[in-house]
Amino acid sequence: MKKQVSPYSIFSRYYDALTASHQEARCSQLYSLAKKYDCKSLCDFACGTGRLMKYFHDRDIQVFGCDISKEMVKISLELTELGDTSRLCVADMVDFKPPQRVDMATCNFDSINYLENPELWQSFFNNVFRVLNPGGVFIFDFVTEHDLMHNWPGHLQTIKRKK
Repeated sequence: MKKQVSPYSIFSRYYDALTASHQEARCSQLYSLAKKYDCKSLCDFACGTGRLMKYFHDRDIQVFGCDISKEMVKISLELTELGDTSRLCVADMVDFKPPQRVDMATCNFDSINYLENPELWQSFFNNVFRVLNPGGVFIFDFVTEHDLMHNWPGHLQTIKRKK
């Protein structure tokens, strides 16, 4: 039987190059919201390569995160220099619990779309609200059929090959 390979085992090396233009804007946008709501801590569910965590950590916000892809977490650990696997680890966002509650939780770049049924969505939302401090902020995004039909067809990104 052929071993199934995680798509992110290959894609993780190229993820930042493909998403860099969106990541910087998203990090800045979320940091503005964190400041507005006086957030001192963040849990980034499905953190990918850890760009948001690094952005917040560099601005003295305490960060925690998880991703189901060990390849993404490996890159994230290198980028953020967080050696503590209780703060950043391979885990399913449905049941990841950082060692403390946080002021802000995020799930970005359509990661929530990986939850394939209503029960998983409910479990994830319940987990998020267990992780948040009272009055905490939860920000997520997802792609809908409307997005795919009306917003994405006009989006074009070109990545030039380095020589």
